[in-house]
Amino acid sequence: MGGLIKDCNQQTMQAKPDCQKYNIGTHVRTCVIIKYMSLEMLRLHPTQNWETPYEFDTNGFTEEWWHNINITETIADQQENDYWSFRENDTEIVRVWLEKSRLNDHYEHLTPPETITKVIFFEVREPYKRQGYGTEAVKMLMPHYNNQLIAAFPINDAADSFWHSVGFVYYPRTDGTDLRCSNVRSIAPLFVYDNR
Repeated sequence: MGGLIKDCNQQTMQAKPDCQKYNIGTHVRTCVIIKYMSLEMLRLHPTQNWETPYEFDTNGFTEEWWHNINITETIADQQENDYWSFRENDTEIVRVWLEKSRLNDHYEHLTPPETITKVIFFEVREPYKRQGYGTEAVKMLMPHYNNQLIAAFPINDAADSFWHSVGFVYYPRTDGTDLRCSNVRSIAPLFVYDNR
């Protein structure tokens, strides 16, 4: 990848770049920093119980995805989660929240491993959509999840198309409850990137 990689909570992972703390809004976040092309990839770490490490009320992002009353994890619980922020010229453009999870075997032609990496939320900020930032963010993420199955459950047809375009494969449910055209749809479709 040839970029700059830093982790302010651990040792530097590449030859001696400066490690620093970033002020993101009112909170100081320690983070991993990776630069690739024009995007800078920051790994955020939670600093409060029941809160993600993302800044509040950022125009262009869906607030209820990143901050809501259903987040019930303490800082310790969140250590298993991965929170990524992608920036260009100090402007946050893409947010990604990943968690370790389990996947049942109700999908055709898919035998999932015991643990998968699940995309909880993936969002490109409103004025930057359809400019390649989401695709670039996925490319930058994949090397961090070698030997893993990454699962996304898109919320609409446009998201289905996006995940397909970046190499994720749709696996239908055996009971048909994930079909967008079905009256009995109760589960979002599963798209998988097998990085094993």
